[in-house]
Amino acid sequence: MTKKLISAAIVVVMSICLLGALAACSGGSQSENADEHTHTYGEWTTVQSPTCVTDGKREKVCTVCGKEQEETLAALGHLPQTAVIENEIVATCEENGRYDEVVYCERCNDELSREEKTVAALGHDLVHHAGKKATCTESGWREYDACTRCDYITYEEISAKGHIIVTDKAVPPTCTETGLTEGKHCSVCGKIFAVQEEVAALGHDMIHHEAQNPTCTEIGWNEYDECSRCDYTTYEEIPAMGHTEVIDKAVPPTCTETGLTEGKRCSVCGEVLVAQEEVAALGHDMIHHEEQNSTWTEIGWTD
Repeated sequence: MTKKLISAAIVVVMSICLLGALAACSGGSQSENADEHTHTYGEWTTVQSPTCVTDGKREKVCTVCGKEQEETLAALGHLPQTAVIENEIVATCEENGRYDEVVYCERCNDELSREEKTVAALGHDLVHHAGKKATCTESGWREYDACTRCDYITYEEISAKGHIIVTDKAVPPTCTETGLTEGKHCSVCGKIFAVQEEVAALGHDMIHHEAQNPTCTEIGWNEYDECSRCDYTTYEEIPAMGHTEVIDKAVPPTCTETGLTEGKRCSVCGEVLVAQEEVAALGHDMIHHEEQNSTWTEIGWTD
């Protein structure tokens, strides 16, 4: 508020001084020619500011008579700013870009120049990716390249192969070992589709056998049990006893009866080990005697 009052007081004082000067000039004109008056001018006052392309004007006023003096202010000329980019189309990997390089005046903002610039296509910025084999359940891909700036890619998918199912044959249980039911699994990844369940061991199916005594030529055994399904047995062999030899004495032949050679046989089973061969009768070994007559006291004989 105080600043406004001071400004107002200054305006009033200047107005009073101006009126007094005009009155003095008027009074003098009655006694002398105003053209012969020496003007006392105040400070220049800009009436119209010059622009970049048009002249301006300034004037000053005589503080005594109020005469005005004018002067032209030359156009300033443009003041170029740093060039700016407009209408930019960014270059891509495959297509050129462009933009306008524009210069404006810093004072009036008039456009001073405009030049279209071309930006060469960038080309792809490729990143290489290793391939991945497809599995039974997941897809894979061949090795490929992909651009980091755009969606260009050489990716090629390999479809999942699916499972190759094979049969796991059943394993029959034995008397002493467990078996397995039939199962199924993938021959590539090993995934199980039908689990092989354990089948309990059968246990022995025993058949009882009575004992048999050995003979001279054949083995024997104690009573025993054996399994009808496997080779389990409690069999214990008793070796054959062998023959008990006795000698059959030779029988000499006589003149009229055959004889026998010496032989051998088993005293237990009676098997003939060495047969007695027949020896032919010897027949008579004749000696001739002359006839002798009998007496009253001795016998006689014919020849």
